[in-house]
Amino acid sequence: MVKCGGAYANYAHSPTAKFQISGSAEKPYEGAFRMNLTKIREGLLSPRRVVKYFKRVARDRRLWSSRKEFLDYYSHVVDDNAANVSPELAIGSQTHDHWLEVGRFQFDFHVAHGLRHEHRFLDIGCGNLRLGAHLVPYLDEFGYVGIDISPRIVTAALDTIRTFKLQSKLPRIFLVADTNYEFFPENYFDVVNAHSVFTHLPAEEIEKVLGEAFRVLKPGGWFDFTFGNRTEVSNYLREDFYYPESAMLELATGCGFRPQALADWHYAKIRYGPSSRTERRLQPFNKEKCYLWSGGDEGERTHHL
Repeated sequence: MVKCGGAYANYAHSPTAKFQISGSAEKPYEGAFRMNLTKIREGLLSPRRVVKYFKRVARDRRLWSSRKEFLDYYSHVVDDNAANVSPELAIGSQTHDHWLEVGRFQFDFHVAHGLRHEHRFLDIGCGNLRLGAHLVPYLDEFGYVGIDISPRIVTAALDTIRTFKLQSKLPRIFLVADTNYEFFPENYFDVVNAHSVFTHLPAEEIEKVLGEAFRVLKPGGWFDFTFGNRTEVSNYLREDFYYPESAMLELATGCGFRPQALADWHYAKIRYGPSSRTERRLQPFNKEKCYLWSGGDEGERTHHL
């Protein structure tokens, strides 16, 4: 066990409290230029990848130039991916079988760590119910709540409810425009999940989600999230964000959680096309029992909060 943070942080919890990842406020896209050069070098190995990269750059610049808010921009990025490729690929699944496999892996992991039928579950960035397709049949009626910022993805989530015949469990799916979840009551959910959400958010939005997750969790509940783990703050085309693990733990601590190392999240079992990927797992220990997952491609590290 490696403790990160020592005693409980003595903060008055507030979603508006300011805790900053170094370099992420004044220069929110610091490191992007270096990462883009890396992607270009990789793309030179394949002409098709070069063309695909510059098409994506042009698309993202067009969407970014006409919008002032990051979440408004990114919701249109996801919508465009869902419309021109597929909802499953838009949320990171290479094939339908991969979509099913990842969802089942996440579901089994939650059950192994204490998820029960009667629990209330909030799935932030629910996508087209990759995890929800497995959770909804398991949970009691009204037990599952999913939220997402993309209209097309929310529509795809409703299609999943129909396709998998989940109507009798009455899952609730909400389209949201920002990271303010004040329409949910305090201390309401037993579990909050944000898989592959922080990997697409700047630090100021991550802080808001952490604050809201802490507010809506019951004492004794837990929170799972993943994030891209790098040695410096960086992003790729304002779509994929990376943070030092220490900085992410500082944000979580500032929002009421207390990190401590734990190693039992093995995402490398999930295949991504011809290669595999590892992710790190964070477990926060406040409100008695919380879980955070942190992920990245530069080795495996886990934390208990």
